[in-house]
Amino acid sequence: MSRINLFMLYLAGSLLFGSGSAWAQDPAPLPEKEVVVVDLFARNRTVPAVYVEAVRQQVLSAFADRGRHRIVDGEAPGMLAGPPAGWGFVDPATVASVQSEFLQNRMQTMQDAGARYVVTGAIADYKFEHVSLPADSKKTPRPGFRATFQVILSAYDLKLGVPVPDQVYQLRGDAPVAEDADRKALSTLYGQLEYYIDRNFKFETAILQLAPADPRKGVQELYIHSGTYMGVKPGDLFMVYEEIPVGGVITRQKVGKLRVNDVGNPTVAKCKITKGNDEIADAFLAGRGLICVSDSKALFY
Repeated sequence: MSRINLFMLYLAGSLLFGSGSAWAQDPAPLPEKEVVVVDLFARNRTVPAVYVEAVRQQVLSAFADRGRHRIVDGEAPGMLAGPPAGWGFVDPATVASVQSEFLQNRMQTMQDAGARYVVTGAIADYKFEHVSLPADSKKTPRPGFRATFQVILSAYDLKLGVPVPDQVYQLRGDAPVAEDADRKALSTLYGQLEYYIDRNFKFETAILQLAPADPRKGVQELYIHSGTYMGVKPGDLFMVYEEIPVGGVITRQKVGKLRVNDVGNPTVAKCKITKGNDEIADAFLAGRGLICVSDSKALFY
C-alpha cells in the first residue's frame, strides 16, 4: 500500500473514529436475523418423553443465548403442523434415516414460515448401569449409577438446499441416585452447543470502516456491521472474502481473517485483522465487494 493511501486512510479514520465517538451512535440499521426453527425431537422407546424435551429446551436456549438468529419453537401452539404419522421413536440403527426423512418432509413448512435453518434431534440410545463412585471423605467406595445418552442433532440449510452435518454427543453422568445420574448427564449438553452453532449456523456482515492505519504497519483494525444485537462478543472470529465474478457467477475468494476485540453497541464491533491486512485494506479502498462470514473457534485456515 502506498504512503499516500496510508496517509489518507489515517486521516479518514481519525476523523470518523479518532475522537472516541466510535460507539456513540449506530451508523447503520440493525441487520436482519435469519430464522432458525428448532423442531420436534424423537427418542428411543426407553427414554422418558420429559428427557427428550429437556434436551430440546437446551438447544432452544443455546441458540437464543448465542443471539445470532431469530428462534422459532416448532412445538409452540399454532406455529407449525404436527409430526407425520408414526414418527417419534428411533434407535441407533434408524435415527439417521428417520431424521433425514423428517427434515425432508418438513422443508416446505419451514420455508413457508420464513426459516433459513431447521433443527431436529433425538435421544437415540440410553444406557444405565451400576458403578462404584469415588471414595467419600471416609475413604469408603460408594455404590452409584451411571447414565449415558446418545444425542444426535440434525439440521437443514433451506437457503442453500443442503443438510448440516449431523452432530453426535455422548452425555454421561454419575451419581449416587439414579435420577440424579440422568439429570447430570443431560445437563452436560448445553455447554457443548455454542461450538456447534458457530461452526454450522453462520451469518454474514459487512466492513463499515477501516481504523486509522499505523504509519509503519498499515491497517491493523477495522469495524464491522455487527455488534451485540447479533451476539457478537470479544474473541469471535470472521473470515473475509472478496466476491469475484467468474463467467457470470459470483465466487468468493478468502482474503483474510478477523478477531473481534471490542463490541461497542448493537451494530458495530472493532476487529483486529489477524491475516490479510494489505489485501483487505486494498480491496476496501478500491470499493471491491468484501463479505465477512462468522467462523468457529478454529485459529487457522
